[in-house]
Parts: sequence; structure tokens; C-alpha cells
Amino acid sequence: MRSLLQHWLVNQAQRRPEAVAVVFQGQPTTYGDLDLASNSLARALKAAGCTRGDRLALLLPKSPRALVAMLGALKADCMYVPVDTTNPISRIERIVHLCECRCLLAEGSSAAIVNELLAPGGAGKSAQVLWMDNGADLLDTVNAPFRWQDIEGFSSAPVDSHNSPDDPAHILFTSGSTGMPKGVVITHSNVVQFIRWAVQYFGMDASDRVRIIVPLPHPAKSK
Repeated sequence: MRSLLQHWLVNQAQRRPEAVAVVFQGQPTTYGDLDLASNSLARALKAAGCTRGDRLALLLPKSPRALVAMLGALKADCMYVPVDTTNPISRIERIVHLCECRCLLAEGSSAAIVNELLAPGGAGKSAQVLWMDNGADLLDTVNAPFRWQDIEGFSSAPVDSHNSPDDPAHILFTSGSTGMPKGVVITHSNVVQFIRWAVQYFGMDASDRVRIIVPLPHPAKSK
């Protein structure tokens, strides 16, 4: 049986959909919530023309909705590219350009970046925007076929996947020795093997909790 990252979530959602997966700002999100929302997003991505192997830039702060974006991308057989929106816009432009991103998944806090990326001559001018909130801060010229309220209208039924464990799950960018961003392609198998090692090494089980410190957002730096 193929072991893809999203299968781990799906299996847990089937066993215990009511179990809490993450708590953010005091609000719990269950495994069932993540599974259903990411199914709807995956269908929205496919309706927007995303196909196997497409790169999707995530211009999102750390939150449960960012997890939905990651899982939705994987369920659509795409790979996601996390982008730190506090980076200089020149670095963000280079990442989006290098990945030839099919879609930009973003929300209000990154509206200024998205508007610049999609401006004439911008690095993301050919990309579509899937807006993970109401998109009130987007310019009228920005092509945003779906916003969060539209995504919620798609079916939350399970989505068929065609990827294999050796297919890329995401691309992580480092500064590189030259100071220019360089992407490292991480496959499903890479992450699965790391998780299996970490669980065994640290002796983790279902009763453990992991705390992640989320920094306060800062506006993107100028060129």
C-alpha cells in the first residue's frame, strides 16, 4: 500500500475524527475538520486546473488553515512551497519564479505581496490566486477564481490520489551559500521515514503533545 503523507491524516480521521489535532489561539481543530476541509480544497484546486506535479506557493501565516492548504495540495497530487512572507519581496519573487507556481494560496495578511507578484511583469503574473479568506484586499485586476467561502461549497468526500511515495510533497528553500534561495525537493517517502525515526527515537505515542512557538507576523520587507 502506498504511504503518502495525507494518508496518515486520513487514517487518523477515520479512526478518531473527533480527536483534537491542533489547538491554535485556544481554538481546537479536529482530525475530522482537517480531513474534510482539505478534501474540499483539493477539489477546488483541481477545478482551478491544478494537476499532478504542479507547485503551489503558500503565502500563509502558521495556522490550522495553513495545514488545510498543505493537505489540500497533497490530496490534489500537487506539491506545496512554504513561503515566509516576512522575507524581502525580491526573495519571494525569486522563489515563485523558480518554482513556476501554478497557484498562490494566500490571505489578507499577504495581500500586498500577492498584488505585487501578479502585477504586470511580476514573478507570479501567470499564477492563479486561491484566497483563503474573503479576499477583500485584492486588487480588481488579480485573478482569484476561488475564495474561502467558495471552497467550502465543494464536496468534502475523499479525493483519489495518483502520486507515489517517491513523488515530491513540498519544496523547502534555504538561503544557500551564495545568499540566493535554493530549493530542496522533499518526497513523501523522505518525510514518512523521518517521522518514523523521530517517533521511535523520542518514544512518542498518542498521549504526547507537541508545542510549536508561532512568532507574531511582521510586514514584508521592501526590496
